[in-house]
Amino acid sequence: MNYEQHFDSFLKYRGRDLNGVGSAEVGNWCKHFSNKKVLDIGCGTGIPISILFNQNKNAMYGIDHSPKMIHAFQRNLPQATYECGNILTSEFFNMKFDIIIAWGVLFCFNSREQDLILSKISSHLNTDGEFLFTAPIQKAKWTDIMTGQQLESLGREHYINLFKTKGLELQREFQDSGENDYFLLKKIVGKHEEL
Repeated sequence: MNYEQHFDSFLKYRGRDLNGVGSAEVGNWCKHFSNKKVLDIGCGTGIPISILFNQNKNAMYGIDHSPKMIHAFQRNLPQATYECGNILTSEFFNMKFDIIIAWGVLFCFNSREQDLILSKISSHLNTDGEFLFTAPIQKAKWTDIMTGQQLESLGREHYINLFKTKGLELQREFQDSGENDYFLLKKIVGKHEEL
C-alpha cells in the first residue's frame, strides 16, 4: 500500500493516536507478554500497536515499505529494530519470533500474496508463538479511501482453511470498537519449521 504518498493523512487520522482504534483490545491482549521478540509487519509509525508491546519490555521489530513510516517508527521506538522493505521479499530479520502482528496489512495483498505471507509468518514463529491479524470476516474486495488501492479479504472460511495448511491454529476471534475483525492464532508444533 502506498502510504509514502499519503503519510500526512495517515499521521493525521491514525499514526499518532496512542488511544486509536484497536489500542484497547490489543492492549488487553499484549499486557500478558513481556521480554518477548515481537515483529510488527506493516508497522507504520509504531503507534499504537508497537508502542503497546514496547511498554511491556518486549523486543520490538518493525517492517514497513515506506521510508517516512520507518523514520517515524524509529523516532517513536528508538530501541526497536526496523527494516524499510517489502513484506513479500523481506527475510524477517532471519529470526523467529514469539509474536507476529499484522494489523490492517494482510488484505492489502492479493490472495496469492496473502498465502505466501502466511507461510512466511508460520516459518518465522516459534512453536506456540502467536500471530494476530485483522481482516474482514466477509469475503470482499474494496477500494481504500485514503490511497485508492484495491484491497481484498479472503473471508473467514478461506482464512481458516489456510491456517490449517500453514500450521496455525485459531485460538479466538474478536472485534474492536471500529468493527475490525481479529484472528488470533498459535503456531502448532512441527509445522513450517524450515527456518
